[in-house]
Order: sequence, then C-alpha cells, then structure tokens
Amino acid sequence: YTGLLARFYDADHLWRNYCAQVQSLETFFPTLDDRLQAKVIELCCGSGSHTLEIAKMGFDVTGVDMSAELLKIAARKLKSFKSGARVLNQDILTSGGNSALRNQFDAAVLLGWSLNIYPIYAKFRKILVAVHRMLKPCGIFIFDASIGNRCRAVPQRALQYRLPDGWRGKLKIEESNRKSGNSWELLYRWQVSKNGGAPKELTAHEKLAVVSPRDVLSEIARTGRFRILRQARGYSLARPYQTGGRNLVIALQKM
Repeated sequence: YTGLLARFYDADHLWRNYCAQVQSLETFFPTLDDRLQAKVIELCCGSGSHTLEIAKMGFDVTGVDMSAELLKIAARKLKSFKSGARVLNQDILTSGGNSALRNQFDAAVLLGWSLNIYPIYAKFRKILVAVHRMLKPCGIFIFDASIGNRCRAVPQRALQYRLPDGWRGKLKIEESNRKSGNSWELLYRWQVSKNGGAPKELTAHEKLAVVSPRDVLSEIARTGRFRILRQARGYSLARPYQTGGRNLVIALQKM
C-alpha cells in the first residue's frame, strides 16, 4: 500500500479484529503494572492499528514498517491517543542490525497474518534472527499465520466505502491464475474517486504463502535461538492448536 492506496488501507482491512489479535500479550504480561514496564516492538505495523491497541494496553510500543505513507497514518493515530508510542521506517531485517534496537524489547509481535505474505514468509528464518537480536534475555516473540492455501474466503462482492476526506472507493478481490505448490496470488482491483470526480482504476497483485505448521516449526528449530511456549488456535492462547486448524498463533521465548 503506497501512494494513493495508503488512504484505503484501513478501509480494506475492516475485517480484522485488532483488539482480539493483541490479547496474546496478556498471557505473559497479565497486570497493568507488568505492561507499563514492558517494551514491545511490532513488525510490519502498517497503519498502526495493532500498535494503537498495544499502546492502549499500557505497553511502551514501537511500530516498524517499510511504508512511509502507512507510517504517517500510524503516527496520527498514536498522537491522538497521546501515548509514548513511536514508529520507525525500516525493513524488519535491518531493524535487527540497528544497534539502538538490540536487546531493547521485552516482546515482539508479527500479527494480522503478515507471515502469509510470501516475501515475508520466504525470509522467516532471517526474521527470527533479527527478532532474537532485538529482544532482551527471555523476551517473547508472538506471531500468527493462516494455515493452508487460503488466508480467508475471497469476497464475492466488491467492497465499497467512503472516507471522511471525500474519497470513495470500490475494491474487487479476485483469485489470480498464478498458483504453485507453496504460493497463490490475489488480484486487487480498485476504482476510486474524490468528491464525485472521474474514477481512477488501480490494480495490484499480492503473492501469498501456503503456510505449513511443520515448516514453521522446522525453521524455528533450525535457528536454535528460541523455545516454543505455546501453539494456539486463538489469541487468548488458551486453546492448543490442532491439526487441520485454520489459525495458528505461536509464542516463542528467546534462549
């Protein structure tokens, strides 16, 4: 989401339950006092919706993303909440090499099924190494993934919305014919206009990974840097993941 499309990021992701997806942090930081003393880094924070919910819980949170446009939106959200949260325009892999971020965080999160984005999944082992560098001793890393070859059902009808600044949009999501054993693609078609002006047609492809729990666990084992604390199907981490489940949430601890 860059340029004009950054305006529509939140509208395109209304289906996400951001509040529920950050609940997993409460398992390891159950009291407000715990959270007020803890620092969290959110990877691939986008427009900052998860970041904001984490800040509301009391954490000192830093969001990291490569999209400068989305980070401007995130910064506005966090400023309105008047929290001490901040955002950084960095690649999550180079963040691990940033000396100012080394051994600084009690927890790291990668939520909203960001791991299902193919370029991110392809670098999962490198992400684990980067996170390990940023976490304090015994720090926690929580991430989620949609299991199998569908992140969610592709909506049959176009998504329509109107933004407060006069922009109106319509988004149609289609499955692309570009498929392989470990990936599949979606084609996004937007038609957007402002204040009744001429519509603009925009398109984008998104390559998604077919995520396997076995492959994820194998990558974790290969790094030798984390131990697995929980494998859950929900964000409260109370229900263990079972084979065939569609949602996987894993909590790791730095060794």
